[in-house]
Amino acid sequence: MGTAVAATTTSAAASAASYAHTTNTTYPQATGSATTVSSGEASSEPVQAYAKLEGDSFCYYIRTLQVTFGRKASSSDQVDIHLGPTKAISRQHARLFYNFTTQRFEMMVFGKNGAFVNDQFVEKGVTVPLENRTKIQIGEVSFSFLLPKLDTDDNQDSEDSSQPPEQFDSSEYSSRDTKPPFSYASLIAQAINSTPTRKLTLNGIYQHITQHYPYYQMAQNGWQNSIRHNLSLNKAFVKVPRSDSEPGKGAFWTIDQSCESQ
Repeated sequence: MGTAVAATTTSAAASAASYAHTTNTTYPQATGSATTVSSGEASSEPVQAYAKLEGDSFCYYIRTLQVTFGRKASSSDQVDIHLGPTKAISRQHARLFYNFTTQRFEMMVFGKNGAFVNDQFVEKGVTVPLENRTKIQIGEVSFSFLLPKLDTDDNQDSEDSSQPPEQFDSSEYSSRDTKPPFSYASLIAQAINSTPTRKLTLNGIYQHITQHYPYYQMAQNGWQNSIRHNLSLNKAFVKVPRSDSEPGKGAFWTIDQSCESQ
């Protein structure tokens, strides 16, 4: 990449960090869960990200716990990072995700042509761990997986430091006219992960979403129905009864860690 990109402090390898960034108009292209940057006009605004994918002329800031790589041949194709039009790349070629069980990022290959990870061929159906500076090649597109720099804090609990971030950067969606690009499942996960206990009531989830994304303050109540449907139907979310010692009303919702790794 032509211009240097520096990370500021972070609490964990999987934590969101602030990056300085520039603007991009080249392949690969982000279509949903990633922010694309390349050489161009610099911006003073930081980017909050879990990790970064950096190639010779581009870089991506990964802002959710799961993104997909592939070829977006039509508008109906669900892919977060479009790697280009070549048919050597499958429409759903690979998925990068954070595995809560192993507490690390991993990549699963779906494409029939496989991928190269650190110059080793990875065939379809195989999942590989991703460490800082892991080299990835899909088709003719090569890039490195980079984690934010760690913030050394002697007072921080080592177990907490390996957890995903509690905070998403929602400042760019502070306008009520700007709809955030996150799925309802992602909004729920953000709300739950923002609490120290990793659990939250339905009303608490509503409050977190409206506080961080003012768009939903003005939106019709249909989005609340979608939140309830996601909680009920998505196996990643588990309902936890409130104990007798906990004040208040209503059960809590948490994230099933085994589902996060799938």
